[in-house]
Amino acid sequence: SVSIDQVRGGYIGLEYLATLGHKKIMWLSGPDHHHQSNQRFVGITQAAKDFDVELSVMVSPSLDFLAGEHLAPQIIAAGPLPDAIFAGNDALALGIMNYFHKVGIPVPGQISVLGYDNVTYAESALVPLSTVSQTPYQLGWTMGSQMVFEFQANESHVHQHVVFQPKIVERASTAKRF
Repeated sequence: SVSIDQVRGGYIGLEYLATLGHKKIMWLSGPDHHHQSNQRFVGITQAAKDFDVELSVMVSPSLDFLAGEHLAPQIIAAGPLPDAIFAGNDALALGIMNYFHKVGIPVPGQISVLGYDNVTYAESALVPLSTVSQTPYQLGWTMGSQMVFEFQANESHVHQHVVFQPKIVERASTAKRF
């Protein structure tokens, strides 16, 4: 099997924003039943303690672009804006950024936004999205290789579990807080 260390991904995402000087960070989680969001939150809460970050949380009913656009007015209405938003995935982050652009809130000028996944269109957004990458190419290649080995295996074959470590991909949607 192949997996991603989601706890580590949450930790390094919040750590990255904290090292940019952001002290008030909002985590936009997926729905309560979304296992990966729950795992990421474990790392996020630990990093918030380690880096003395004020963490707020908002739960999204889904992890898609439209959910981001619908949550953005709620984020604004809750006022004042956090220093940064760490979104549960890239689609959610891009929806939020799209709404902010429509209403004149500059990203990253007024607020930094970090996504999660490193989807292919994140780098081609109007403001290219900084993200926690799950190294999709490595993940797919390893899964495919493991399947081939499984098909060719004999009884002495040892099953493997590979855990990938996520990494930060820095783009234009995040900036140092002054």
